[in-house]
Amino acid sequence: MKHKDFRNANRFLFFLSSQKKANVGKTIEIILKKKRTRAHIIEDLSLNYVERLVLKEGHVVDKPEHDYGYDYVMTCFSETGEIENGNIFMQLKASDHLLRTKDKKHLLFTVSNADLKLWTVEPNPVIFILYDALKEIAYWLYVQPHLKVSKSKTQRIRIPVLNRINSQAIRKFVSYKNNLLNQQQSIFLHRG
Repeated sequence: MKHKDFRNANRFLFFLSSQKKANVGKTIEIILKKKRTRAHIIEDLSLNYVERLVLKEGHVVDKPEHDYGYDYVMTCFSETGEIENGNIFMQLKASDHLLRTKDKKHLLFTVSNADLKLWTVEPNPVIFILYDALKEIAYWLYVQPHLKVSKSKTQRIRIPVLNRINSQAIRKFVSYKNNLLNQQQSIFLHRG
């Protein structure tokens, strides 16, 4: 029995020919199913990790249907349950192997300048979150006051290891949003 293997994406074609039937061949097509990779798993774990903390603080996160630079949009509610103006945008990344600076005070992660261009001019707070899947800990950086767009295609950012995502961090994000809203109220005048 002769066997030829032609690879095209996730399809394997096996041509079987019988020695008894010289010119007659049968084609069997096997289509492999999509696989859930480790990258998919840790991405979901990072989203779940952050969402649980946000929910515990009485707020909600929505995942945009299309990812154009933000994984979550956080909507805030007052202590009495009233919706608040403004949002907090979050970009999450997850890894099993985080890079650290030599002094071990910062984590390093490379981001595209295309994303930085979007994040740095956003009027609402943008929080970059890096999830350590092995330790099940997430770290954060408030993007606008700490990052600038450079001329290169990518930029390595530094996230302080002291900036861990927890309930206190979620409350800080809300205070960043509220501070920006207070500043904007004195600047913006809607005119018809």
